Amino acid sequence: MATHPRKSDPDPVPTSESDLPPPARVGHAEADAGRYALLREPPLRSGSYPTVRRPLAVLVVEDDDGVAATMLELLTQAGHHPVHVATLAAARAYVATHQPDVITLDLQLDGELGSDLLGELAGQMGMPPIVVVSASSLAAGVAEEHGVTFVRKPFDIDDVTRAVERAARI
Repeated sequence: MATHPRKSDPDPVPTSESDLPPPARVGHAEADAGRYALLREPPLRSGSYPTVRRPLAVLVVEDDDGVAATMLELLTQAGHHPVHVATLAAARAYVATHQPDVITLDLQLDGELGSDLLGELAGQMGMPPIVVVSASSLAAGVAEEHGVTFVRKPFDIDDVTRAVERAARI
């Protein structure tokens, strides 16, 4: 009977982290216990990682150009696609022809009440979630009455982005 040379045993299965090869890095991908983890962004200031998310189309209804510019910058930096309008008529026209994932809405627009649009859109079938962003002392109550998210002005850097992402449930 002929004997065949024995093939060497396959590589042993690692039994502890010290048995693992050093993590391979490609961009921000990290090896995690021998398996590749999901692509993640660099750590936030708090040291935690954001959840995996998709870019959102966000309609920003804001009449103050400075506040609008800040919101657009924050949302863009977070990987989203914001569009700014300054009037309720422009917001209505945009919603009629586009499908934003989330709407941020100031309740005190120049000569207009954002609560009018909120009343029209909130709860309508197929309408995106709304985040009220306002300095008005009554805005929190109005937002609660309509079951939408509220962010008080002035807001912290991450407040708007977190509220938008929470409203979209990503």
